[in-house]
Amino acid sequence: MTFTGLSISANSTTVDNIPCLGEIESITESDLGFSFEGDMGFIEVKANQHSVEKAS
Repeated sequence: MTFTGLSISANSTTVDNIPCLGEIESITESDLGFSFEGDMGFIEVKANQHSVEKAS
């Protein structure tokens, strides 16, 4: 699975005005990837490469 330009932002519950996973309450970054916790439960994303960029 490839995510290109996966965008996560605070206080946002939609992507392109389409309802999605709900509120994300926490994001944790590690050497192996990310974990997300929120309305959708817990999701762990493992990645060989990842980057965090400042929102514009």
